Amino acid sequence: MDIETVYEGIRYRLSNKGLKVGDEVFPCASGRNLDNGEFLLHYLEFDKMHYTNSETDFPNEPHIITKIEKDQISTDNGYSHPQVYYKIIKKEKQIEEIKHRWKTFKWVEI
Repeated sequence: MDIETVYEGIRYRLSNKGLKVGDEVFPCASGRNLDNGEFLLHYLEFDKMHYTNSETDFPNEPHIITKIEKDQISTDNGYSHPQVYYKIIKKEKQIEEIKHRWKTFKWVEI
């Protein structure tokens, strides 16, 4: 699944598709596995990504995938269901454009 969030004028697209060992990921989803093996999403939570400190900016402290199993991804900072972790696949910023005397805005990849 792909998801987006905007933080300080930058639009981040994240995905949990095709994750592999070594990827930098963020635990953005919360939910549980059902008895039939499906994952029930409770909510998406970007707050954990937005924490910053004096040395780093958003996104702060990604987790590095160390092991992938069928029902669990392990990282250097813990483990959870595979559906919880997302990696950044695209970053965009909005720029101003003037077309025929009208000011417009569009998103461009950075």
